[in-house]
Amino acid sequence: MSQESVFPHFKPLEIGDRETVHAFLWQYQPEISELTFSNLYMWRKKYHYRWALFENWLLLIATDENGKSYALEPIGPPPRNKAVLQLLDYLSRQPSGKPEIDRADKRIVGELQADQKFIAEPLREHFDYLYYTTNLVNLSGRRFHSKRNHLNRFFRNYRFDYQPLTDSHISQCMEFSSRWCRVYHCKEGLSLCEEFVAINEALAQFKKLHLSGAAIFIDGIMEAFTLGELLNDNTAVIHVEKATSEYHGIYAAINQMFCTSSFKNTTYINREQDLGNEGLRKAKLSYHPAKFVEKFRIKLQGRL
Repeated sequence: MSQESVFPHFKPLEIGDRETVHAFLWQYQPEISELTFSNLYMWRKKYHYRWALFENWLLLIATDENGKSYALEPIGPPPRNKAVLQLLDYLSRQPSGKPEIDRADKRIVGELQADQKFIAEPLREHFDYLYYTTNLVNLSGRRFHSKRNHLNRFFRNYRFDYQPLTDSHISQCMEFSSRWCRVYHCKEGLSLCEEFVAINEALAQFKKLHLSGAAIFIDGIMEAFTLGELLNDNTAVIHVEKATSEYHGIYAAINQMFCTSSFKNTTYINREQDLGNEGLRKAKLSYHPAKFVEKFRIKLQGRL
């Protein structure tokens, strides 16, 4: 366990911070996919997450692609107006500060609604897709007819082995991730390179992050794997899902089997956002989400 940091002194997020940070996040029972320690940790090299404690709240700041610092919402009990003001004031006084709270949930927007100092704007590209677990497990009804076809075709055509992930699989997952990146030319796209780094960060600390995962093997070779965890008491979140496209239906298979084997007792599955990617948006909509988990940008009135 690492030493705690007290506002205004922020410290970079490290694996040793899990106990403290996870305790705040789990008590909050978040709905948005960003707010798990695993997610923050695996993406820390992209966003340079730092944290500090202020009274009863956990404060988190990050850095965008232009080197500007912004905040995630304060985590802790309501009302959080005081913590939000502290964060925005702190950021406004930093040379590279951007006094905004990004990807804030609907809960904190509601808390601040009566305070005319704040404005909130929705961020559609960051809305999470939330599905009923029973729908992803059973794929019942006409809406899921094509998904069942993909799944059944995979079951018919391939001799495969589905295995829950353990430490013994990690090196194979890393090798598969590298192979996937060679096929899809990760080096030619910054976002894919950043995702590759994030996946390897999660895999390297798989046990300490308390992640769940699974893999599909065909002819003894890993051809798909996935990582997820509980987001709150009734929702699981899927952080990673990678497969080779040469096996028809393999994405449908890893999704359905992982939800069934690891999260069938949850109510919802959060499959994160589409980041404005039209192909990803179409794929996520094809599974008929129960609803979106809305996210917002919060700023002070009068600031552009």
